[in-house]
Amino acid sequence: MKTTTEIMHQNLGLVHKLSYRYQRPGISRKDLVQEGTLGLHRAIVKYDPSKGVKLSTYAYPWIRSYMSRYVQKTRKALDYLPVAEVYNPEPEAEYTEVDDIMSCLNHGQRAVIACLYIHNMSVSQVAKAMNITETQVTWQKQRALEKMRQCRLK
Repeated sequence: MKTTTEIMHQNLGLVHKLSYRYQRPGISRKDLVQEGTLGLHRAIVKYDPSKGVKLSTYAYPWIRSYMSRYVQKTRKALDYLPVAEVYNPEPEAEYTEVDDIMSCLNHGQRAVIACLYIHNMSVSQVAKAMNITETQVTWQKQRALEKMRQCRLK
């Protein structure tokens, strides 16, 4: 009998294929793949082979559901974000290394970093302002910091 991990690795191609359909501005494909993987895992847990349906057929709606829910949550957060108030560098300020590093971030990540480090807001304040959970703020922060580290190394 194969383990859940082995089954997931064998079906990740389906997740990657579906991630192209849900790609939107401000939403990275890696994030979609991560959400789709959660949907795949849920499908594997609930899958009953005695029903006579292939796993990929059964998992398809689960993966789509997780990805579309993520897109809706992310787009909703971006719609409510007062970006002009959150990230608005002064026009006469010099172009700095920080601006260069932050240019590699997407819209949501840039806003989270600006709120946390420029405006010194707490995670709960940022979550409330962006209408997302504190976990999502922490996750966006971690992703943004990792991207900034990689940009700095280039």
